[in-house]
Amino acid sequence: MAPTELKELKEQMKDLLEKGFIRPSLWIEEQRKDNNLQKGMKQAERVKKMKLGDRQVYLAIHRRDS
Repeated sequence: MAPTELKELKEQMKDLLEKGFIRPSLWIEEQRKDNNLQKGMKQAERVKKMKLGDRQVYLAIHRRDS
């Protein structure tokens, strides 16, 4: 999907949600939470496997970006 089409779709979905014609799916929200948790756990495992100096640099960069 083109970025302009995606933006338009998101605006339409938000409008329909605000008007009460649609409602968010709990299943989708739970899947999103699970995926974020899995990504975080994988990231933590990768960081643990890094050498100490590399880990410190990696964490410093990501803290600065947050």
